[in-house]
Amino acid sequence: MFVACNYLACVDEYQERLESLLRSRSHSIDNAPGFMGMKVLKPIRHADHFLIVSQWYDQDHFDDWRESPAFQLVHARGFGDLKRFADRGEQSPVRSTFRTYNLIGV
Repeated sequence: MFVACNYLACVDEYQERLESLLRSRSHSIDNAPGFMGMKVLKPIRHADHFLIVSQWYDQDHFDDWRESPAFQLVHARGFGDLKRFADRGEQSPVRSTFRTYNLIGV
């Protein structure tokens, strides 16, 4: 199993919008080949990161999803927000740190 983790640091003023985007996701990833599940975690402490954990059969399936038109479509609202901030010369309200893992069979 392959696991992708996206750690999202969010400024306070954007947190409500980020939560709204995450809650209203389209779920099209649910039908992606090799997709096994996803958890979206909200930090308990305000200063911590949101965490999106997706599980895949293998990295090839994940890479196929990331390169698909569906991926771009699913992320269009968030990417559009980031572009508007950049167009105004403002710092991005969200910073993403991405990590990937393979499951150790235990």
